[in-house]
Amino acid sequence: MRSADDLTARARIRDAALARFAAEGFEGATVRAIAAEAGVSPGLVLHHFGSKDGLRTACDDYVVSRMMDEIEPWLHRPDVGDQPGSIAEMFAGFTDLVGYVRRALVEGGTRTDELVDRFIDITEAMLDDAEKRGIIRPTADARARAATLVLWDLVTIVLGEHMARALGETDQHEVLLHYGRFALEIYTHGMLITPDDRRTT
Repeated sequence: MRSADDLTARARIRDAALARFAAEGFEGATVRAIAAEAGVSPGLVLHHFGSKDGLRTACDDYVVSRMMDEIEPWLHRPDVGDQPGSIAEMFAGFTDLVGYVRRALVEGGTRTDELVDRFIDITEAMLDDAEKRGIIRPTADARARAATLVLWDLVTIVLGEHMARALGETDQHEVLLHYGRFALEIYTHGMLITPDDRRTT
């Protein structure tokens, strides 16, 4: 959900940078092009962010904040384990950021490493809280759990076109809904049948 800050020139510059970085890469996008898209002068971009690197930092901060703002309420939903559409709704909250994240993951580098680590750190804390509230099962390795779930979803972002083709979907929301149903099934019920399961059937 957009805040009042998004009415400002700073927010317009950030949004323009998100789009340009996604389309042209972090090296390819120029301050001048970002300024033109935002309808401001290059000098105003530098006034607000200091440099193109500072602008990228602001974009990373915004992406992490927006994505986690969608994920945390999802973990607090009373029907989180019952509604397959809930995962699609969660992803739909930040679909405009997918191109930026995809470009970062494909280009790689230290800054991308830091971005992914932030996702994992915050997810680990959220899952720890959810575990304490009795929403998810305990695990012997909280870090591995967080990393696995984050990287699973990030792979979905990078390979989104292949997932759509594999699932026979063309509409982005339908792709997310289809993925959401399967992910929720795995999250809630698991996949492997254990010897105990066999004994009870």
